[in-house]
Amino acid sequence: MADIKRILENLRNSDLEIREEGLKQIREFDKKLSHRDIQILLEASIEEFPDLRWDFNNSKHEIIQLLTKYISDEHIPLVVDAFPNYDGLTKSQALQLLGQLESQKAARTLLQLLDLSASELEFKFGSGYLVHGQPHHADIFFPDLLNYLDIEPLVGHILGLCLKCFENGLLDPGQLDSDSGKLIRLCESYREQVRHMEKDEDHKWIWEDEYLSIRGDFAILIDLFGYFNHPEVDRELAIAAEADDPKIRMFAIISRLRKGKKVDVSELTPIAAYSETRMWLYKMLLSLDKVALYPLEYFSQEAFAESEMVDWLSFGTELGKVPDEIELMKVFELDVGTTAGKILYYLYRFRTFPPHWAAKDGWMAGVSGPFIKSDEPSPDSYGETFSTFKAWQSLTPEEHLRDIQEILNRWRSRHNKLN
Repeated sequence: MADIKRILENLRNSDLEIREEGLKQIREFDKKLSHRDIQILLEASIEEFPDLRWDFNNSKHEIIQLLTKYISDEHIPLVVDAFPNYDGLTKSQALQLLGQLESQKAARTLLQLLDLSASELEFKFGSGYLVHGQPHHADIFFPDLLNYLDIEPLVGHILGLCLKCFENGLLDPGQLDSDSGKLIRLCESYREQVRHMEKDEDHKWIWEDEYLSIRGDFAILIDLFGYFNHPEVDRELAIAAEADDPKIRMFAIISRLRKGKKVDVSELTPIAAYSETRMWLYKMLLSLDKVALYPLEYFSQEAFAESEMVDWLSFGTELGKVPDEIELMKVFELDVGTTAGKILYYLYRFRTFPPHWAAKDGWMAGVSGPFIKSDEPSPDSYGETFSTFKAWQSLTPEEHLRDIQEILNRWRSRHNKLN
């Protein structure tokens, strides 16, 4: 395997194929690095490298990504020295480097650098939170991070970390009440944006880019309100509990329950009826010991399996929305010889309507599961919910299941090899 200096020489080379080899080498690098090696990488990370084959690949970003495996507190001064020379995306990556270190020094340095660069930051889709892993040093990060809620790329990172700190007991309910005005203003801003959006009864508006750009952060904010006691927060939760989006309604109701408010079962029925929110509603009610409120008409393995399938499909890298139609085609009951006993796979066909990009493909196949038969009904699936987006009529039901399982097995084998 090439050493760091050779990899950097390859990334600087005028020959595209050699640069692509350097990209492959840096992604596969797994040797130990000395303090000097890390210094060399950080010095190189401020360079302008020749382009790689694809625009979404960038040598300096790959260098920072490699450093996530090796960075420690002793390297913080090197990061600080390099930081002013970075572009917005690389600055974001450098802050994430610090965010993965669970030390007071790293947390304080992150805040100092954030204050110098907040308006410049950019985050790649799927790059993870500003602070990785288990939340830590809530006493350092909060309430200071709430001062950056007007910086759009940071909102999801701040809200997500704050919620994790409450959920893990690093912040006590009501502890940040004096700063609730900042969150209320953000919520009012989201409500005002939604108010001007065209809506339809079958929720298609939810999956338009205009609303999707704020939906995730809006939902986290409403979830977070369950840990605030300010009267204006209660007002916002009451408004959100009547929102047109079932996901926002769900988090509003869960937050009210967390705060000890009474909720009628009738408020939960439309949320359980909507396949995207169904299983999450049940799981959250279970976590609050309020599962008795869950509507019985949606308490079945088939209902949970459909919700699992739809939740997977609605992810941004898949369909990016709930399918317009979904039908259960077959249930496979298999005995795989484990102590868990028999398992269940649910095979669906689904389709979208124009103008969605997948509408031209008609009915496609997807598998939800596996679910342990002895646990049913349960929303807990065990990691093989998937779709290849193959045409339904191209294979038999049995072939669709086998095809998806083979692809997942190949992916796991490759993943294990790389790690």
